[in-house]
Amino acid sequence: MADLNVLPLGSYDVLIGMDWLEKCWSLINCKDKTINYIDEESTRQEIQGIRRPLKIRLVTTSQLEKCVRKGCQIYAI
Repeated sequence: MADLNVLPLGSYDVLIGMDWLEKCWSLINCKDKTINYIDEESTRQEIQGIRRPLKIRLVTTSQLEKCVRKGCQIYAI
């Protein structure tokens, strides 16, 4: 049984609180969009999110320089 609060969130189906995540020893994998948790019967369960295709947008160096001048943080690999 879960205590849920209904909130106008737009496109989200479920919002999971930190208290539930901690109580169920949850592990969140953002890359695979999964949440692994332990249920009330001490069984490991997995919630699979909706996988969407990864969209990569190329950025020119002049666009990067403009962002840096505006004070944006840039992370590059």
